[in-house]
Amino acid sequence: MIGNQQPQTLLNRNSVEKNKIPFDFLDYLYTEQKASRVGHQRGRLREKERCEINVGMTVGQEEWLKKSVAEKEDAATYLCDKYKALLAEHKKVTLLPFAFYLPDDWIQKNEEPRTKIFSHNALKISLEELQRRFDVMIKKLKQQSKYDPACAYSRLILIDENFKPFYLVNFFFSVDDLNAHFAEDIWHEWLATSSSSNKENEQAVFYAFDDEHKPDRNDVRGLVFHVPEGGINSLYDAQGNDALKILFTNDEYNSPEPLKATRKRHEQFFRLQAQKYNTIPGSRAKVFSDNFTYSSSGKRKKAETQK
Repeated sequence: MIGNQQPQTLLNRNSVEKNKIPFDFLDYLYTEQKASRVGHQRGRLREKERCEINVGMTVGQEEWLKKSVAEKEDAATYLCDKYKALLAEHKKVTLLPFAFYLPDDWIQKNEEPRTKIFSHNALKISLEELQRRFDVMIKKLKQQSKYDPACAYSRLILIDENFKPFYLVNFFFSVDDLNAHFAEDIWHEWLATSSSSNKENEQAVFYAFDDEHKPDRNDVRGLVFHVPEGGINSLYDAQGNDALKILFTNDEYNSPEPLKATRKRHEQFFRLQAQKYNTIPGSRAKVFSDNFTYSSSGKRKKAETQK
């Protein structure tokens, strides 16, 4: 949870005022549980989200937790409603989701060396860099006629447990026969926005709903493939270790069986995204745009005269 209205605990005051480190309320709750020997301590990545919160909270803390849960539910509804509207308009929608990360050298430069955590300032400048790169990429994609089948995109800002941000972007196409070229091209357009001197430091995840959408791995070095049912895990946790990145996101054997209906699979994945979502003061953490389709100047002039 990211915010200025945090529970006034000693941990919170120390972290914000002295170290200028953002406050993770769930970490605080699980630490309290461990200290009181009640319930489960925060465990491995896949177990901790299933642990029951079994520790006393103040009224203010309870209200803050309820607010965060409500924001996640609102994000899930937001994504599903936008998707339903696209289906009503286009009948067929193909989804190409990506998680875009900042490169390893950027992370190493801005994280606290001992804890690997981002300060408020590191989070701020990283959000600015993600926005800069994303805006450049979207502008470039819109200028290409081959993206005529694209009909919309949604973008969430997600933040991992060390307060390192990344973008979760859903690209929507109004056709059901896309090939692997689009995923490959989107990855290379993202690479083109990098200010890193070494492109091998770049990283992203492509959540493939269909194997036909996956490019050849040799053509997209740095891009990791992941099954949507496996959930969303931060690549920053596998920083600098390519083998670990693949193992960390390869959950084909541990993931739930995919639903048969494409629409249900998409909506299920939107809910998984929303579980990771938190509002961020001063940032638009959730964005949707259906102004994505390529439009030549001739098409634009014709559309303007018809209004």
